[in-house]
Amino acid sequence: MNLYVVTDPENTHGKIMSQNPKVAFNIFDSRQKVTKPKKGLQGKGVISIVEEPKSVIKALDFWHKANPGAENRIIAKNILDKNSDTKIFKITPTYLKYFNDQLYGKEEYGILDLSK
Repeated sequence: MNLYVVTDPENTHGKIMSQNPKVAFNIFDSRQKVTKPKKGLQGKGVISIVEEPKSVIKALDFWHKANPGAENRIIAKNILDKNSDTKIFKITPTYLKYFNDQLYGKEEYGILDLSK
């Protein structure tokens, strides 16, 4: 149950992620109307750069399926090049909070603590 981020390790958030492996994240559909029931995921975890070739290929395959159209530009060979401006970061969650107003109501959440 990992999340992947494809980014330049030299941009602002890339540098911060490289300096401090503890991260917090929020995933939601930004098209949700503020007047409608909310759905989303909040969490925290540990982030690291994916360096092992098989893991890069697997993560990039997931990423390409979610982001079609970049398959010929963002390729494993380039990411594995140590001078590349694109790297894959892996977030391993330690805590997840799923909010779904329709399922739980506004004051309850689905919580999974993976730190134990």
